[in-house]
Amino acid sequence: MTINGFPLTTVVSVKINNDSAKVGSYAEIVVPLNSYIAYSNPNNLTTYLTAIRTDLFPQGSRLTVIASYEGYDNQTVFDGFVYDFILGQPLTIKAADYIYLLNLNVFGSQNVKVTNKSGTKIKDSGKGVNYPSVTLVTLLQQLIAFTNSVIQSELPTNTPPLLELTLPVPGITFQNLTFVSMSPAAILEYLKKNLYFNITLFNNKLYVNLASNTLASVPLATITNVIKSSLQKNTTVFERIRMKAWFINTNGTRSYFEVGDINGQQKECFFYAVKNVGDQYATLANQALLQAQQRHYRGELTTLLYPFVDLYYKIPYSDARYPEKNGNYVVIGVEITLNESGFHRKLKLAYLDNATYTFLSTSGQTVIQSGNSL
Repeated sequence: MTINGFPLTTVVSVKINNDSAKVGSYAEIVVPLNSYIAYSNPNNLTTYLTAIRTDLFPQGSRLTVIASYEGYDNQTVFDGFVYDFILGQPLTIKAADYIYLLNLNVFGSQNVKVTNKSGTKIKDSGKGVNYPSVTLVTLLQQLIAFTNSVIQSELPTNTPPLLELTLPVPGITFQNLTFVSMSPAAILEYLKKNLYFNITLFNNKLYVNLASNTLASVPLATITNVIKSSLQKNTTVFERIRMKAWFINTNGTRSYFEVGDINGQQKECFFYAVKNVGDQYATLANQALLQAQQRHYRGELTTLLYPFVDLYYKIPYSDARYPEKNGNYVVIGVEITLNESGFHRKLKLAYLDNATYTFLSTSGQTVIQSGNSL
């Protein structure tokens, strides 16, 4: 582990969480109150400082965690920034990934060379930043440009890699959108809550897309690389479900259609760019209800540090003892623990076929993609 490039040689444990329910990942590093910190003195010799002090490593210090088994390649399991010290014996260092940088300032509060669609410089006059019309991709690019300008001004001597947007993103155009005293991170949380898209960070790359856009595929099996499986399904025979299907329009507005038992447990699913031609809403809502009633497996797998797996990876899973659990899943949460019990990765999975659907529109011109609330 390094802080601002200085190796920290006495680490007790590391716990890292990254979940699809929120934007950004977080780490807690436990170290002795007095730890060995390697640094180079003026004579180019490596010596050690036997203390951690908040004035030596202030808030915003770059923190990197690299882990490996002996004889295996190194993995960078966390790259972020210190945001708090919990003093005690031992000491806990709290860190966040690039979401920390997205929280540094209020959008529009700096004299940043970022313009809106009409060419007007974005600046918060106290009444907020207003867009008469703006596309999602333009808004995201401006949030990134604003954050990068803040990074360069506040971290001029130790500037981390700048933020980038992973393309493509869904084609939505907002009308009369206003943000008042909100950081870029708060705006991303607002978009996640109201559009139901998957919004997360992969190091310095911002990902905004649908649940169905799995990023990579890693096979896992109980006979090779899974050390614990707790995949289960709801075994209630007479489960009552009320399905609320949300339909997100290309202008950012939304509507919903409910089917199923009015007194049942409410579940939600989401559809993007669907035209309500005929009974299209009812048809898609009922198909989602049927999927929910099939009671697919979901839960957690514990693997070793290898292979590398991250959010939204597709997992073709094979279970030697319970083959009925075999199938394709998607990763919706990752927890990495590095401690005296070993280096492990716990994956929270949802059944992929239950998480995504693909249909052709009645016009035959668009592909409709959707996902449930992972």
